Amino acid sequence: MFLISMMVMLQALILPQANQSEMNHFKTAVESSHLSAKRVYADKGSSDKENRTWLRKKKIKSAIMHRALRNKPLTERQKLANSLISKNDFLLNDALEH
Repeated sequence: MFLISMMVMLQALILPQANQSEMNHFKTAVESSHLSAKRVYADKGSSDKENRTWLRKKKIKSAIMHRALRNKPLTERQKLANSLISKNDFLLNDALEH
């Protein structure tokens, strides 16, 4: 898991052991970046109520993509939010590949 500032600069790198999910290190990655973040972008793997609540308590806006649950499709608002978040995610991933 890695965190990037909007200037596309690597701020934190967390390398969990192979038998651990990187999603268990969400809070560690955000805290170790030493950023005064206003918004955190993350993929659907970090999409849970606990992470969103934790960000809200830290007064950080969540740009975590929404994930559809079994028998509960995404609302139109969640689909729109994912579309807007994925545009920024594409820019960050594209910059990292080069």
